[in-house]
Amino acid sequence: MAFSKIDRPVYLAPTVKIPPFSSLLVPKMKLLPSPRHNFLYFILCGFGLILALAGLALLLAGWTTPSWPTTTGRILGSSVHQSASTKAPRTFSPELIYEYSVNGKPYVGGFTRIGGLSFSYEPNAEHYIKNKPPGTQVPVHYLPIFPTVAVIETGVSSSLWIFLGAGLAFFLAFRLLGGMRPRSQ
Repeated sequence: MAFSKIDRPVYLAPTVKIPPFSSLLVPKMKLLPSPRHNFLYFILCGFGLILALAGLALLLAGWTTPSWPTTTGRILGSSVHQSASTKAPRTFSPELIYEYSVNGKPYVGGFTRIGGLSFSYEPNAEHYIKNKPPGTQVPVHYLPIFPTVAVIETGVSSSLWIFLGAGLAFFLAFRLLGGMRPRSQ
């Protein structure tokens, strides 16, 4: 078979693949990175999500403590615990041990408040436990479905916001980092 010679130049039109209009408006992003390609990002996003959900659950529990049933308890002992961190500012947490009973069953509790109670100045923590010496009667708020969970102070500790915020920041940071990686097609 013989080829004939062409006297004029031949221009071949390149084939252009035109994407659908919707893909130009909305970038393609997945909710979570693929666990097969981005295992580390998947694990770190999951850790951030678990941390955020735990913080949210503790915040909700703390907000509901004023509506928990109340019984009378008695302080068994108290002390002030100093944080062991050498880099962060020291905090002082009052630790109270108290006994209480629910439906005739005795319990011993140690939670002061959901999320803990701490002071940045030691005399404030000392003053707190000085007002609650051993033998003092205190109101104890307990979780009705699980009476072993009880507090003597209602409300939410500000440290719980750190759990929620850190978890969300962790999740979003690694979600965005996982979404910025080039995808194989």
